[in-house]
Amino acid sequence: MHRWRAERAVWLRQHAIDPLAANWRELLRALPVAARRDYHVRFTSPWMECLDQCHGACLLRQPELSGIVAESLLHGDGKDYEVSDSLITAFREAGHRQSDIDRWFDRRKPKPHLDLQRANADQLIHGGVSLHQIFDCGLSTVSHPDIFDSYRVEGERTGRMAGIIVVPDVPLVPGTTKT
Repeated sequence: MHRWRAERAVWLRQHAIDPLAANWRELLRALPVAARRDYHVRFTSPWMECLDQCHGACLLRQPELSGIVAESLLHGDGKDYEVSDSLITAFREAGHRQSDIDRWFDRRKPKPHLDLQRANADQLIHGGVSLHQIFDCGLSTVSHPDIFDSYRVEGERTGRMAGIIVVPDVPLVPGTTKT
């Protein structure tokens, strides 16, 4: 990852873009098509390929589940996502407890809605992450397309985003050796 970031920073600087600037994506979009294509071939595609390898246990490696999630996340109101009943079934079949499913999915609307923020936080806590170590900026890609790329707003012409979790080489829980 360090090498990828360093090479990307060099490439951006060669194209008169400060990689630390808040508007670097806008400046990238303003480059000629050939330069943008070169950027995506060198950096976006390899990044996506790395993410697609889904290191570790990942339910989204299963095409039938990733398809359900992809289709379901195309609809949302900014706070939660309109989903299909098949996504609820997929969560159940993946082994999530019914009490969690009931907390994560709101069935009071005409179509079920997933509270993605709550589902993510609950799973992190269940996995051993302390609540004070979880940060959610509370911003939606739909409500803030000026800040985030949003497939739900822009469709296929949007950029891509990725979330990264870094596990430090120190114990997560004081007094243990588990990292």
